[in-house]
Amino acid sequence: MTILVTGNLVRSLKPSTQGLARIRQARQRITLERGWAIDRPQWLEQASQYLPLEKNGKGMMSASVGISTWKRFLAGKPIKATNFKAFCQVLGLNWQEIVDADTVICPQGGTEHEEASITHHAPKQEVGENLIQNSKSSLAKVGIVTGTAKTPTSRKIQNRVDWGEAMDVSVFYGRTEELATLKQWIVQDNCRLVGLLGMGGIGKTSLSVKFAQQVQHEFKCAIWRSLQNAPPVNDILATLIQILSNQQETPANLPENTSFRITRLIEYLRFSRCLIILDNAESIMQAGAVAFQYRPGYEGYGELIKRVGETFHRSCLILTSCEKPQELAALEGESLPVRVLKLTGLHEKEARAIFQAKGTFTGTPEEWKELIQHYVGNPLALNMVASAIRDVFGSSISDFVKPLKAEAWDFTDISQLLERQFNRLTDLELEVIYWLALDREALEFSDLKDEIISPQLKQQLPEILKCLTRKSLLEINNGLFTLQPMVMGYVTNLLIAKIYEEIETISINLLNSHALYKAQAKDSVRDTQIRLILKPINDRLIHRFRGKSNLEKQFDKILSDWQTKYPLTPGYIADNMINLLNLLKSDGKEKI
Repeated sequence: MTILVTGNLVRSLKPSTQGLARIRQARQRITLERGWAIDRPQWLEQASQYLPLEKNGKGMMSASVGISTWKRFLAGKPIKATNFKAFCQVLGLNWQEIVDADTVICPQGGTEHEEASITHHAPKQEVGENLIQNSKSSLAKVGIVTGTAKTPTSRKIQNRVDWGEAMDVSVFYGRTEELATLKQWIVQDNCRLVGLLGMGGIGKTSLSVKFAQQVQHEFKCAIWRSLQNAPPVNDILATLIQILSNQQETPANLPENTSFRITRLIEYLRFSRCLIILDNAESIMQAGAVAFQYRPGYEGYGELIKRVGETFHRSCLILTSCEKPQELAALEGESLPVRVLKLTGLHEKEARAIFQAKGTFTGTPEEWKELIQHYVGNPLALNMVASAIRDVFGSSISDFVKPLKAEAWDFTDISQLLERQFNRLTDLELEVIYWLALDREALEFSDLKDEIISPQLKQQLPEILKCLTRKSLLEINNGLFTLQPMVMGYVTNLLIAKIYEEIETISINLLNSHALYKAQAKDSVRDTQIRLILKPINDRLIHRFRGKSNLEKQFDKILSDWQTKYPLTPGYIADNMINLLNLLKSDGKEKI
């Protein structure tokens, strides 16, 4: 856009009073984030990237700007229009919202015919939209007229979609309520950042694609991209900007600095209403780290999430993830423009439709209900189980469900699904998960804390429970903590394997830190602990040590060695060894 005043081209611009306040806020934010003092050269280096080339004797050269000009800008004094616009870009501000349109000034020493290009380097807003119309009205009051500069970035963003490698959702089950909620939040309430969270296999990806397809007509552009292979943030930003600019901006002409690429992206999100979906965001998080740290080199995603959530714009970014990024947690609220939708399982009707698509299955209504509840309506898990029931149990739900409570079924596909999430847990998070699996019932916070021996774990328990909840692995009902049945089955098998290994190798850890059997628990809990934990451990060990007598000797050796080496160390090892030994001597009565 070129600004004209009574036949002369405007040379200088200054901010309005409100604009100056926004400049100071933006400068302070960047100073806190990057540690740039007001006179650091980085401000000038970044601004120079947005200045037009200048002619010299041999051709064109990059323009530059001085520290005095930067300080005049911060003080609200008039400066050259190209410099004004460049500094606004550095701060992530739209110069048209900052400029004082009623006091445009020609600098001293300038002739009435001097020309300065103040073509807006960010994407041009669509004609007729509020920001441009407001700017025109203000400028018209002082005899200023506007015309559209013929630059590549001034073209409209056309209605278009780019699905990337989005999955096929032509077969889709349920989620009517969730789709309606997302539409209300994003289309009606204009939320700018939405987290779609849930455990692996719950249907986050398919829901994000289905929603985008249903509302794409509400947006000028809809883009879906997967983060599963953890692309660098600069690559993702370049891709998004290239699509939104209709291929006019490419990685080659974008600044390498991540912050300025984010600024560029936000300009597009302001000027046209866009929907962007980034799937599998947990892939950019550091596995086994506390406080939801990003993988080394991926911290820029945190800045992207934070700035998209904090900055005013007209678009929406949807993140799907098993884990809630800390930036999302800090910004979300029920009535705020940043919100989170946590997915739960499918209803029984939709869950049964998954089986019907694979064939005809037989079972009573109660058996169907028990099966679906065991897998908490997880679509991917149910799809895997349906194949197993069809291939192994002759499509009989009854034959599968009868032993379901008596055994912890270990299907490879489901184990791999959960393993991906469990590999991302810290050691302390795993310790809490093991306790919840051993207790077999929902616990109050105080009860869980009383069982724990480790002082470090006791101290950090509130934070760990919060993290496990954000990682979609913990259920909280009326202040009670527990695991979903499918997760509990997986953890039980994991626990049995680890205890077996510790006894075999005499390398003790869980055997001392966790109680395998609670004598004061309800009868039903004790019976379950014996049947699903202690007995499977003994059965495997009897086979490994070729008989009960050899296993008894191993138990005695472990207990004797521990008491000799660690006589004052608190723990559960003595009780665990005695309970395993008593069960071994019970001749299959499953009593201790």
